[in-house]
Amino acid sequence: MAVVVTGGTSGLGLAVARRLATPGGEVFLTYSRDSSAAADARTQLGSTGATVHLVRADLAERGGARAVADAVRARVDAVSHLVHAAAAGAPGALLEHDGADLDRAVRLNGTSVAHVVRELSSLLLPGASVVFVTSAGARCALDGYGLLGAPKALAEHLVRHLARELAPRGVRVNCVSPGPIDTKARREMFPDTWESRLADQVAATPAARGVTAEEVAGVIAALAGPDFAMVQGQVLTVDGGLTL
Repeated sequence: MAVVVTGGTSGLGLAVARRLATPGGEVFLTYSRDSSAAADARTQLGSTGATVHLVRADLAERGGARAVADAVRARVDAVSHLVHAAAAGAPGALLEHDGADLDRAVRLNGTSVAHVVRELSSLLLPGASVVFVTSAGARCALDGYGLLGAPKALAEHLVRHLARELAPRGVRVNCVSPGPIDTKARREMFPDTWESRLADQVAATPAARGVTAEEVAGVIAALAGPDFAMVQGQVLTVDGGLTL
């Protein structure tokens, strides 16, 4: 079984990779910059018995998705799980960023999901599951979240189209929207306020606690099971009721 997790060397992506890795399986983790974190991730996943491959690629660039597909295709002939968790944002209002910042954010956080799925589509055989990691910011205009949330709204609709196109082949495509999780990306997005924002959101959650990366990873793994074969093009929210 081969698993591809973009943005899989830290945070939620790493938790997903850990959950999906199986003895004798192949796990491909993509990353863009932090080689040290990538090496640590490979070490952590070593105990799963899976063979871990690190693929460095910038998914905001036109050739990034193809580079990932070439690396995967060179080693396996089928992918059972594709989880697109790669994302990056920057703090501040949309009008505080120049056009280049916004365009890059749209490519990485938005359209890259279509490019990655297209490049890997020949490896997605019947029964395969594709999951795009989205967020509540795709549906609500959260302060300082424009570079991440708005492109993810585009990606969610791309997922719906991809689901329609791939469903006849027995491949499902869905989104999972986690509640707030303490990750490196979140700290970079809100360098001065991440801790207070996280505390406020946890306090507002009806379940009276925050969601964990492991819980979200479990939902993503479950989506790939046969009981979810007819779930297509949906957004499944895992946030303890925060967005109710």
